[in-house]
Amino acid sequence: MSKNIELAEHYLELGVEAKRVGQYNKAIQFYKKAEELNPEDGIIYYSMAKTYYILENYAEAIDNYIKYTLTGVISGRFSIGNFGNDLPMHLGHALYDTHNKPHFRKMYLCSIDPFNQNNHKTGITESMWREESSYENFCASKAEEYLNTLLQKWRERR
Repeated sequence: MSKNIELAEHYLELGVEAKRVGQYNKAIQFYKKAEELNPEDGIIYYSMAKTYYILENYAEAIDNYIKYTLTGVISGRFSIGNFGNDLPMHLGHALYDTHNKPHFRKMYLCSIDPFNQNNHKTGITESMWREESSYENFCASKAEEYLNTLLQKWRERR
């Protein structure tokens, strides 16, 4: 393993730990250092995307989920119609949460923001949790359509 990859992994771990304790901007700084050292590591983009979502910077979250997707396609981890289970759901939230009921955002934050998890749960009722399951399916299917279209265009340009 090269020195850059080892150092990138170290910065990625520091970013994950910073996010875990609620230091989101610091986490982004660590992720960016990791990206400079190893831009082919898709997990860096995945982690950065979640953190940008927490910071309500949805454009950056979407951009980083797309980078995560492209690194996965290039490495062979993803292909059109095969993005795994998590990616479409996460990207779907970044694409659609600002246009839907605020409690969907809070519920999603419960899963990606352990530092503030209890605050996000405040005011969420049992019926809201039931409604959220079908919304997550909606997010995932719309994000898959979005990714398939993007990848098709990307392949046509190559």
